[in-house]
Amino acid sequence: YPSCALLSLIPIHVHNLPELTAIRSGMPGLQMRIGKIERMLFACCAIVTLILFQQHKHIDQFQSNDRLGNHIGPPRQIDQESFRKWGDFDFNGTQDCVCVNCEPAAPCGDLWKATQISRESVFEDVRKREIHVTLSHCEGDLGFLTGFLDQYNVASIHVITKCGYPVRGLPDHATVEEQLNIGRCDHSHVHYITSVLEEKIAKYGKNNKDAIVIFMKDQVGAGNLHQAGRWNSLENMIRVSSSKSGFSCGIVPLRFRRRRISWYTSAYVEMRILNKFKKSFYESLHEYSEDRVKFESAFDDWSDFYRSLGARPLSQDIAQVCFGGVFAANLANIRNVGTDVWQKVEHLLSRGNNIQEGHYMERAWAALLASPLKPSEVDRIRNYSDFLFEVVTEDSPEGMLGVIAKKA
Repeated sequence: YPSCALLSLIPIHVHNLPELTAIRSGMPGLQMRIGKIERMLFACCAIVTLILFQQHKHIDQFQSNDRLGNHIGPPRQIDQESFRKWGDFDFNGTQDCVCVNCEPAAPCGDLWKATQISRESVFEDVRKREIHVTLSHCEGDLGFLTGFLDQYNVASIHVITKCGYPVRGLPDHATVEEQLNIGRCDHSHVHYITSVLEEKIAKYGKNNKDAIVIFMKDQVGAGNLHQAGRWNSLENMIRVSSSKSGFSCGIVPLRFRRRRISWYTSAYVEMRILNKFKKSFYESLHEYSEDRVKFESAFDDWSDFYRSLGARPLSQDIAQVCFGGVFAANLANIRNVGTDVWQKVEHLLSRGNNIQEGHYMERAWAALLASPLKPSEVDRIRNYSDFLFEVVTEDSPEGMLGVIAKKA
């Protein structure tokens, strides 16, 4: 228990109990009783330490076991006065930032997590923002959608189901489309863009230029967290994608712990590592007939895949990566990518289900949809960081490769 006392699990004054002083003074009559007390204290300390360690490890490394759908409730109150106190601060980056990993109200706050919001978005009631939702379905119950979305201005919901299971819990006004089980959620999302989105906008949209599209899937538990973080809230995704970035990831990066060291992970990776990324094998949790195609593609690495799309070149040396298949983007950013690019992606993801192209596309969504960072923003991220995950070990989530971080 002395070590526990140092950790404040056992109060330090235990060391000065009269019984312990008596033993040190040579009173053997109490020694057996005090020995039992010491052993009980040590056992209790060990149990408490183990419990705290497991909780701490769970919270820091995986952050949340919640489903995305559990983030239900009225939009959180943004501290508008905190934004007003910055006065005429130039949010376009002509002045120095206070910090890059702090409360959203500070200039450049949350830039580190790619959750920064513009001044205009702070004062907007996002419940009135026009929203279109698409969801890739396999077998999960969609009952959570009703409570999850009923506080927002949802113009349309479109479900793409692939695995042959009945769609349960479907909202009344949602439409359902059955597709071949290929390309996983990435194929579902890009098929929605190429074949469904514009029809929904034309039929149900009222304020098209400001519309936000939410891309979801039916499996959003802790097992889908492939990076150190927690599931984002819908309110925050709408607010961030309504800001200058135009894109918001469904996972917010947080602190990652490995052994006795922890880091604050960012939403960004080094391009030199991402460009060379190549996944040669992936063992699926579920085997489908569509998985029997060859996993590897004709592409040498991620950069070869991205260049083949014909999308805008990535000129910066860092880029945002969004894992998990859940994200939001504004309509303008989706359209700016170009129809030819989206059609090329859909074609590539149609080769099979468990294929290399799917892992490349998962790492390309943010690169395609998020507005590029300004050079000053890149500098701020660089100046704040002091660590890079150049390799991924067995005790690290796969999505940690290339992540820019700061030691905690």
